[in-house]
Amino acid sequence: MTQNDAPQSRFLAVRSLLTPARRAIRLLFARIPPAQQQLATTALHAAAARWPQLSRLLNLLPVAAPGPIVAPASVSAPRDASRDSEAHAALDPPPQAPLAPPPPSQASHRPHLAQLRDASDYADRARAALALSKTVDAETTSALVAALRDPSSEVAAQAAEALGNHRGDVARSALEGVLENRDGFFNPMTRASAVRALGVLLPPNQATPVVSAVADVDALVSLAAIAALAERDETTSAGALMGVLENRAGFYLPLTRQAAARALMRLQNYEPDRLRRLLETEYDATVRETLASLAN
Repeated sequence: MTQNDAPQSRFLAVRSLLTPARRAIRLLFARIPPAQQQLATTALHAAAARWPQLSRLLNLLPVAAPGPIVAPASVSAPRDASRDSEAHAALDPPPQAPLAPPPPSQASHRPHLAQLRDASDYADRARAALALSKTVDAETTSALVAALRDPSSEVAAQAAEALGNHRGDVARSALEGVLENRDGFFNPMTRASAVRALGVLLPPNQATPVVSAVADVDALVSLAAIAALAERDETTSAGALMGVLENRAGFYLPLTRQAAARALMRLQNYEPDRLRRLLETEYDATVRETLASLAN
């Protein structure tokens, strides 16, 4: 079993989107089977909701302030009668503040370690991973690395993001392994979260894994890499983003190319002459408009 085999769960941070963005996503997934369309759209919305930079690059703007983390009513998942009471509890949570990591202390993180390892409900394990994001020690790093292979992609994604605060070879190697995905185990959301963490974790001008991920066959991973490069704003960032726009083989989806163009607008370092050449040959109206505003 891989993370891709798990049923669609309720622990997805999905937000309402403006009509133009919703229409673009429908067009993006129009040629794949309906069931896969729903899962792909939900995954993309969830990733954008978790990551403001990605949301901006996709032009997916939340209409309302973030609320409790629950699944949208439109997502259908296989029913499990034994978990009905848990589902009702998740959809009708008691009033409380949004999830946030508690202040780190040696006394407080032990229960979270136990919860991450042993809790039967994946939502509890995901909360534990979030709580451990600021506790940096060898034991916690090891527990988060192990959680990357949690059957739930939500738990694994949260663990990957938490590892972005754990500087060192152990966390870096584990995240690069998720990105490489040699055994095909990891869900695209987990891999996208690993890209985000590596974007934070890698030293300046050492973002080769993130640059390589721009050309990933999974669009969600590619979009995550574009967002990470926009945040890093290094010399290699502009080259990788321009490479997306210069590709004329049809490898990149229109949404990915548009995100790359918006990411270029956020950079301080780019080649004006190369940008002008791109503008002269660009065929996508949205990309051309974005590049024109940058060239002026």
